[in-house]
Amino acid sequence: MTKTTTTDTQVHPGDVWRGVIADTGLSQSAVAEKMGASVAGLSRILRKAGVPSPDLTIKFAEATGSSVTLMWQAVADFQLAEALKARRPVKAVPAAKAPAKKATAKRTTAKKAVAAQ
Repeated sequence: MTKTTTTDTQVHPGDVWRGVIADTGLSQSAVAEKMGASVAGLSRILRKAGVPSPDLTIKFAEATGSSVTLMWQAVADFQLAEALKARRPVKAVPAAKAPAKKATAKRTTAKKAVAAQ
């Protein structure tokens, strides 16, 4: 896992998970034990030093009695926001200039007829 940062508009899953843990009244170590994960691993998510995998998200939801769908949505939303933030803007390709119109035989003949009058 790589270290990620929050954006101005996006909440890191660690923030969501920290709130869920607070609502359960369980300690971080109790949640980690119920998940079958290390306290250090859970702490890494809560400190926003990593983004949880789908498997870890399922274990967290089961350990805290929260919705797997809501917990995963927090992860997916964050990852999408990070991906969009990291994208390079696509450069617009300038439109090709239209070639100058060439005089056609009809125009040349018409101009000559007008000039002759």
